[in-house]
Amino acid sequence: MSSREATTTCIVCSSTRVSAAGQIAVADVVRGYRRRFGLDVSGQFAGLRSLTELNCPDCDLRWFWPLVTGDESFYRELAAHAWYYMPEKPEFAIARRFIAPADVVLEAGAGRGAFAAQCAGGYVGLEFSPAAVEQARQSGVNVIAEPVETHAAAHAGTYDVCCAFQVVEHVSDPLAFVRSMAAATKPGGRVIVSVPSEQGLPGRTINDFLNLPPHHVTRWTDKALAALASSAGLSIEAIEHEPVAGYHRGWHLALRLYGLLAPRLIAGPGNRVRMKFADYALWRALWLLAGVSARILRALPAGTGDGHTVVAVMRKDG
Repeated sequence: MSSREATTTCIVCSSTRVSAAGQIAVADVVRGYRRRFGLDVSGQFAGLRSLTELNCPDCDLRWFWPLVTGDESFYRELAAHAWYYMPEKPEFAIARRFIAPADVVLEAGAGRGAFAAQCAGGYVGLEFSPAAVEQARQSGVNVIAEPVETHAAAHAGTYDVCCAFQVVEHVSDPLAFVRSMAAATKPGGRVIVSVPSEQGLPGRTINDFLNLPPHHVTRWTDKALAALASSAGLSIEAIEHEPVAGYHRGWHLALRLYGLLAPRLIAGPGNRVRMKFADYALWRALWLLAGVSARILRALPAGTGDGHTVVAVMRKDG
């Protein structure tokens, strides 16, 4: 089977019952990234014409095939946006509850090392972006340019907690990634990962180009995270969903408007991108209206537990 043919085996649970939910034209993805972020991602797809969305009925993982992940130049361009590396994330507050003051923490995909401030017992960050590593060092944060697989091989069983915030959805082999995190963790320690939630805002959002290749290549439900833990030899201690963040109230309202006025604009497997003029124009109009309305109606109830992110806390037994 060539790397461009849709795999029939799940990349997390090894089920052979994988099915295709639909296809996305690469030209639409390229057009979307250009319109929304001013980025030309055409070179990331190396001549591909379409992506197939796959679904595993056994573990509920969804992913896009081929597994096209962004290169360093792609992430360098994204990092130029001020919002890309946030100094505080709602999932940090969830993770803090599972980290003791004396715990030594490894963070994979650390960015500029913002989470180091939460780790009184010691911190090591791993990051592949040279710019982010340099910025972390300038701030006195211990972030090194090394893959988690390499670091785990040299530091097996070293850390009390290994964490990765908004990283697993970027990698082409999430199981190998989490297994490496587990290998670096002490017996009885924790592996903490956060990902965009398919049961929250991202899973219902159409034309969410940052939740598509070459940025995100996998999509996660609670069931898929539990399967990931099991396949990596870990047990689930907790799965927690963040509430809708204040800066996501407009997004939350936009989904309400789509559901009321244009249900076809609510995303789901096989319905991720709509770039035809009428659909795109309506999608943008309702999105902008929701953003303005959310600023005016600050008391608008946002709901709980259906925000952007889900956090899985996994335990390395024994």
